[in-house]
Amino acid sequence: NLAPGLKSPDSSKLEYAHYVKYIEDRFPLEIPQMYWLHPNAELGFLTSTGTNIFRTIAQISGGSGGGGGTDIGEAQQSITTYMKDLPEELDLLEIRSRLKPEDYTPFIIVSLQESTRMNGLLSQMRSSMIELELGISGALNITDKMETLATDLQMNLVNALWAEKAYASLKLLSAWFQDLLLRYEQVKAWTAELKLLQSIWISGLFNAMSFLTSNMQVAARENKLELDFMQNRCRFYNIRDPNEIRGMPEKGVNIHGLFMEGAGWEDG
Repeated sequence: NLAPGLKSPDSSKLEYAHYVKYIEDRFPLEIPQMYWLHPNAELGFLTSTGTNIFRTIAQISGGSGGGGGTDIGEAQQSITTYMKDLPEELDLLEIRSRLKPEDYTPFIIVSLQESTRMNGLLSQMRSSMIELELGISGALNITDKMETLATDLQMNLVNALWAEKAYASLKLLSAWFQDLLLRYEQVKAWTAELKLLQSIWISGLFNAMSFLTSNMQVAARENKLELDFMQNRCRFYNIRDPNEIRGMPEKGVNIHGLFMEGAGWEDG
């Protein structure tokens, strides 16, 4: 069979052109199962296609004013909205003042690194929006960076300068900003307690690999082994809500926020 439900015809009775036409007419609709893949394997493709379509529509429909292009003044509403919800930077001096030299464990160092990167992102966002506000009011001359930011705000896109300071993400600005607030809340809670949270949202970190490496460092020190011989291993809980986790594991850490692509997960 050429495919499920499609038998190969007798090639001796068909010429090449007829053989091609037979396949084109009778070949079934391609689905992941035809290639022994899970049905979810198609989700990534469909999601990417849909995102590209809507992004193209937004680019075509947005910023098309008569004669002069985008009016940056229209970005003021977006600036007001985001500035209202943008959290204050974390006070690293106050956080470090609560630490003793022996408190600087690998996990605490990761929390400080995450805080530093979060502050850099928040500072970039706040300063660029304040600068744009001053440009809109006439206090500053309009620059290319201001125009680009104004356009991105109106198009619901993450500004390139923000993305440089941020984490990898393909979300549009509104969803990206809500995601930023959740990441901020995690690092804020982490530095407030100055100890591991009950479960770390691993995909909510700027540098997830750094956290995984710190887990191996802790294990290497406890067992007096070389870091090069350490390897992370996972054990899954049969729960879906991280709030259902009770206590810390005897060894290692609790994490959540992992994703499977092109596959399914059976409870049990």
